[in-house]
Amino acid sequence: MGLGYFKQGEVDEKQKTEILKKLVDIVGEDRVSDDDAVLFPYSYDVGNLSTPKHPAGKPDYVILPVTVEEVQSIVLLANEYKIPLIPFISGANMGGCAVPEQGGILVDLHKMNKIVEINEKANYVVVEPGVTIGMLEKTLAKLNRWVSTPLAPPAAASIVGNVLLSGIGHVSAHYGNQGELLNAAEVVLPTGEVVKVGSAGLTNSWHSRYPMPDLTGLFVNWQGTTGIVTKMGIPMYERPPYKDVITFGFDTYEEAIDEFMIPWSRKELAHDITGLNWPLANISVKKHPLGERPADQPLVFVLSVVAGYTTEEIEFKKKALYAFVEDIKQSGKVPSIKEIEMPEKTKDYRAVNIPNPYAFLYADHRNGGAVYWCGSFMPADQWVPAYKQADAIMSDLGFAAATRVSMFRGSHYGMFRSIVPYNKDDDQEVEKVRKVAEGLVKNVIEHDGVAYKQPTWASKLTLESEKADPNYNQMMQKIKKTLDPNGIMNPGKWNL
Repeated sequence: MGLGYFKQGEVDEKQKTEILKKLVDIVGEDRVSDDDAVLFPYSYDVGNLSTPKHPAGKPDYVILPVTVEEVQSIVLLANEYKIPLIPFISGANMGGCAVPEQGGILVDLHKMNKIVEINEKANYVVVEPGVTIGMLEKTLAKLNRWVSTPLAPPAAASIVGNVLLSGIGHVSAHYGNQGELLNAAEVVLPTGEVVKVGSAGLTNSWHSRYPMPDLTGLFVNWQGTTGIVTKMGIPMYERPPYKDVITFGFDTYEEAIDEFMIPWSRKELAHDITGLNWPLANISVKKHPLGERPADQPLVFVLSVVAGYTTEEIEFKKKALYAFVEDIKQSGKVPSIKEIEMPEKTKDYRAVNIPNPYAFLYADHRNGGAVYWCGSFMPADQWVPAYKQADAIMSDLGFAAATRVSMFRGSHYGMFRSIVPYNKDDDQEVEKVRKVAEGLVKNVIEHDGVAYKQPTWASKLTLESEKADPNYNQMMQKIKKTLDPNGIMNPGKWNL
């Protein structure tokens, strides 16, 4: 069931009772439980091919702290008993990042939900992990500010969780992935010490992660294996009052990506540039099977979000976009290009209603209420061959070949994400999805991408790839052992 004293098949009931009592002493009876009915919902998540029918692991206890001192006491207790400790926030997780693989104490942080500071002059906000995307958006909208909030999860998802796992923001071409938003953080280390990193470690301000040694990187994308973040400083920006989405359709991946997305991104005029192939554009609104793509509909839709602070600015950007389109038309390299009017739902959540009010609609495409996705960061020059291979992997096993690409702050790389809705109650279908999942991760590796929010099995494929430097894995192991000598923090993630 865990590490140290808690080993699989060797449960010491006396010790379990003893630990429960000590957890109650820390937070009180109403914020800790070892009841199976309470523990079970933490045993699966959206994207690790784990469901209520196929749980991936279960904690021994769930505890809900509300202060950093309580978190610190929980960490110290876990060290005393050498029992695993799993950070958890909102439940909108992917890849099994917060599913306990070896039991232990699950630390549910959603009650730590204070917006600690809004610094309008220095343009940053400090939040606790339980602050949701919706809560932050509602608060900042009143101040005419915003942050780059993620598109896929619901408004109840944690902004801290998404930053720590480098989520995909709705204006990623302008601001980059969400991992790049992190200024500073307060962290409870695996040994119980509390440390501030970024500018908060050396000043009273949470404005930057540089120019000091970047210790924030010890906690970004480590999937909770190196500490528990209890506060985070992130930049906020003035909210542009004028926004629009202009969409063009293309019949080939080469036209959409090589001739439009990459060169248009170089102009640095769009807040977001995203490509959706036809299956992805339709799985949210149509049931399985999709059937053949109609001849009058493009293979790829490319959505370009432009935003501005004056009507003149946004009109300038739109004029520049149409001039760019005219130039590439004249080149003869994009014979299929045509402007497309996207459905209002799609247009609405790309630029207007943030966070996304239509999150996870595609999960019920096959009447199963579940979805696996293989998201990755990949160089843009690999998107075309990766798209074609992903299409074959998914379609060969009877799934809609649905994939999206988005630019990150420049033209050299971005997000490549394949999405597979499935029926979680159909065991044969689940097995097919497992084969698809493995194929998609291998496709990412082959095309020099790195999967994000990686399940443990995907981490193993990545770290053991012939492309991976073995010393990278060894360095991760050294850092983990130094920070977490008892190996209690979310053991198993990243194969640590």
